[in-house]
Amino acid sequence: MADFVHWFEEAYSVQCEDESCDAFTLIGDQTNTYVNQEGYMKQSSGFFTFDMEVRRLYRSVEEPERVGTIEVRWNQDSFEITEETGIFVASP
Repeated sequence: MADFVHWFEEAYSVQCEDESCDAFTLIGDQTNTYVNQEGYMKQSSGFFTFDMEVRRLYRSVEEPERVGTIEVRWNQDSFEITEETGIFVASP
């Protein structure tokens, strides 16, 4: 989980409020705290492999209509984004 949290903070410019990142603020937007509403983490390992999949749905405490989902997969040495919506998608 620590690897995911470190990657998540770097990839999305967020400041996690706890070690599992159940709550965070976007750097530069200190007015909204986002809380993990639902999600899962699956892990599997073999003799030479370790795989992890994480899915989270975050919602702003202050503005509940601000929502985002993220799903990532750990593949040997890096995270791969498989889905991102809402607050995690960059505006054009």
